[in-house]
Amino acid sequence: MCLYKIDCRVTLSIIIKDLTKLILKTIIIIILFLLYNDAIVGAVLAPDHNTVGQPQGFPLQNNLFSQAKNNSVPTDSGTTKEVKLPPIEIIETRSKSNSAINFSPNKIVAQQEIQIASPLQLSEVLNFSPGINIRNYGGLGAMKTVSIRGSGSMRSLILLDGMPLNSSQNGSFDLNNIAVSMIDNIEVIRGGASAIFGGNAIGGAINIRTNSLDDKVLALNLGYGSFNELTVNFAKNMIMESKYVERQNSFITNYLSVNVDFQRSDGDFPFTFNQFGKDEAFKRENSDYTNFGGTISGKIYFSDWSIWGRGIFSTVDKGVPGAILQGTVNQSNARWEEGNYTLLLNANRFFSEKSELTISGVFRNSKTLFKEFSMATLPEHNFLLNDFGLTARYNFTTLGLFNEIVGSGNYSTLSGDMLDKNLDGFVDRISFALGYRVENNLQFSNQILSLNAGARMDNNIENSSDDSSNYKTTFSGTVGGIYAIKNFPIKFRGNISHNFRFPNFNEMYYRFYGTENLLPEKSNNFNLGFFFDLFNLFDVNVDGFHIDTRDMIISVPTSPMTWQAMNLAKTVSNGLEFSLSLLNEIKFIHSFNFNYTLQKTLDKSANSITFNKQLSYIPQEIFNYFLTVRLGKFILGTRGEYSSYRYLQDDNSPNAILPQYFVNDIFVERRFTVSNYSLKIRFECKNIFDERYEIISNYIMPGRQFRGTIGIEL
Repeated sequence: MCLYKIDCRVTLSIIIKDLTKLILKTIIIIILFLLYNDAIVGAVLAPDHNTVGQPQGFPLQNNLFSQAKNNSVPTDSGTTKEVKLPPIEIIETRSKSNSAINFSPNKIVAQQEIQIASPLQLSEVLNFSPGINIRNYGGLGAMKTVSIRGSGSMRSLILLDGMPLNSSQNGSFDLNNIAVSMIDNIEVIRGGASAIFGGNAIGGAINIRTNSLDDKVLALNLGYGSFNELTVNFAKNMIMESKYVERQNSFITNYLSVNVDFQRSDGDFPFTFNQFGKDEAFKRENSDYTNFGGTISGKIYFSDWSIWGRGIFSTVDKGVPGAILQGTVNQSNARWEEGNYTLLLNANRFFSEKSELTISGVFRNSKTLFKEFSMATLPEHNFLLNDFGLTARYNFTTLGLFNEIVGSGNYSTLSGDMLDKNLDGFVDRISFALGYRVENNLQFSNQILSLNAGARMDNNIENSSDDSSNYKTTFSGTVGGIYAIKNFPIKFRGNISHNFRFPNFNEMYYRFYGTENLLPEKSNNFNLGFFFDLFNLFDVNVDGFHIDTRDMIISVPTSPMTWQAMNLAKTVSNGLEFSLSLLNEIKFIHSFNFNYTLQKTLDKSANSITFNKQLSYIPQEIFNYFLTVRLGKFILGTRGEYSSYRYLQDDNSPNAILPQYFVNDIFVERRFTVSNYSLKIRFECKNIFDERYEIISNYIMPGRQFRGTIGIEL
């Protein structure tokens, strides 16, 4: 049955045609490569498994392993002691940051996957999960946001080591502001998660977990690509102390780590645009981008406390090109300058195997300057945003139940020259929350039922208003379960949740747009699915979802020139997600990942002229894949991303549609080991078939691009 108004047979035939073209061209590329270096063929059935990635369980392998062989380790007092060490188990990925994640559809993008994908920006690896849609305005420096299950960027929560990053000014987060070099793994949670992580998690949450100390003492990566693109990354790790703590039965390491990142690009990619029936060639102008940033992190053990901290900074200077319009190519001369500074602190106290306390704090400072030289009045807009957050999480087990108590507080301020004139250029708010969650496992004969239930109360106080209605309280909750039968491969998972989003500063206070007495958005989410290992080779996940969102804040025209934020919309999203991931290598097939999403997000607002219409810019079908093969010491890879058509207007006019696109990349990578050095050389081609497409209307995406990278690790 066809769900769409456009003929499904046409869409399917185009997909099959594009897939066939991709497969044939990929096979030709691989055959040509094999013919060029036939020595590789003999190594296909004997891959070198030590050429990519390193074990992540014990970062100080040489030191600790040698101590283990001698059975002699330093103790708290500084003396050595003969101990019987526990068996060493090498693991590839860290455990999940919160066990509640298991009860929602989720995907863990492991460090090994990130390393082999070698992304330049975070947006390039997030679609390793179904249900993800990246909104990209084109080019390296263009703004990039993420939408989970068609909910939009303001309803998709981004976290860094469990602390929220979404801006209290606009509710979104630009993915360019996180350097890939500091990422260990990424937890993608699909489905409402407000009871676990707080507001903005209506569609889901993405938790970016930064790397702890690994075995790379020194690393340098250099890259150069099309449009004068230059990337530099430097990392240095310093061991301060390493010892075995008998009472914790584990090794502890005090360390300091430094990362520096630099990216720049002219962004002057060529493109063609149809001007009144004739294709004309142009070059993108004012699209240059420079980003310099870095991180410094460290961890120390003090008494029974483990204290970890990370400081992050980035400075951005970029052009802001205009839209490409019929009759004119508005290149604009606007500039955007941005400075971001973040400090994360985490203190953990392990009382026993049954109780643990974690206290986390975050401070974020963001200063933006927008310059529009063509404006006669107010050519510059300044904003300064500060966020202070503190969260305490206590876990304990009693009577066979796992319990979690969470308390958090946040204070945010925004100053700027485009706020409502009555506010003297300054607004602030206080928010605090209290939550509780419990887990239990029930076993009946050969059946196991794992249950999770949680509730949370959030309070928001707008200090900038004397209106008592701006003290808002909202409740969220979740109930989920996993059902399994012993010796039966398929496990079933279900989840129900109630979620929310508080209005952001722009929606309440932006001049000529904000509405002070907005209500929080609320949603009811339902997930039902199953997952299993197929022949112990593939991890398969199938999930269906339903999201009912009320009091959605939308922009309503109040005059031919002005718009205003109002609580008017109700939307309903329904969808199906499928993912298939290779668990272990199969001869020369190194990795494989495939994701498919089918979704419809409809306007269900009463008396709306667009009732039952698909929301604009939300694709109804998305699929992507990532495949790598190991040929001796070479790794060849290809990835593809498909999006169906998208409506540009809420009335679903057939004359205002962004066409579908299917973009494919390829790469080849070679790793060497010379003495104590590990060398990596990589060449890649993005958008190999030079697909011309737009994700945001009138903002052209780059065509074919080339990039080369060389890296050294000690």
